[in-house]
Amino acid sequence: MTAKKKSAAKKKPAKKAKAPSHAGFYKEVAAQGWRQTGYMTFSSSYLTLRRWLTAQLPAKKLRILSIGCGSGELEIHLADQSHRVTGIDLSLAMLIRGARKGFARTAQADALALPFGAASFDAVIIPETIGHLPLAEAIAEARRVLKKRGRILITSYGGAVQAHAKFKKYRRFDIADALTDAGFLVDAQHDLTVTSKSVRDAPAERDADIIYVAATRLD
Repeated sequence: MTAKKKSAAKKKPAKKAKAPSHAGFYKEVAAQGWRQTGYMTFSSSYLTLRRWLTAQLPAKKLRILSIGCGSGELEIHLADQSHRVTGIDLSLAMLIRGARKGFARTAQADALALPFGAASFDAVIIPETIGHLPLAEAIAEARRVLKKRGRILITSYGGAVQAHAKFKKYRRFDIADALTDAGFLVDAQHDLTVTSKSVRDAPAERDADIIYVAATRLD
């Protein structure tokens, strides 16, 4: 969920330091904001991506679960389009930051043990979060809370992005294969370049800022 675009300029090698814990890092983000940490998420930083992701969902009002909602920028945008959005995150500090922005339908919860009954949501979004989770287990739990024919949207980072040390960069085909194995029909895949003016297809995953995979639960 944390990234920065790679610089074309060469830099001197830095001494390897121990990466901060997830909890410590997100507490710092909640206190200071993304810009002060040197990292960001594309869905929080780019309105263009928030609009693009919203357009991938049916226009009708949906019950949506966002796994790893952070401070809620994408979720507030979805709610503004009349969707009923619930967010979960392990970081209480990030949820508090989101509540101050107006996103309060949240729970501090583990993505591998969601506090919701089966078939509770029309759609599940995992926005720039999957790299903090074991892929198969996270998808299986998301599937459990999805209704039949429900939609799942997953974004992660492409080759143009340097992810935080604690974030695992799954390949797009890894995500698609895991969805298929879990009983989903994968119906959309994109390698995307994201700017403040547009979201467009990148030439290849190695050139992409964001990779996107969407699928439908079959049964």
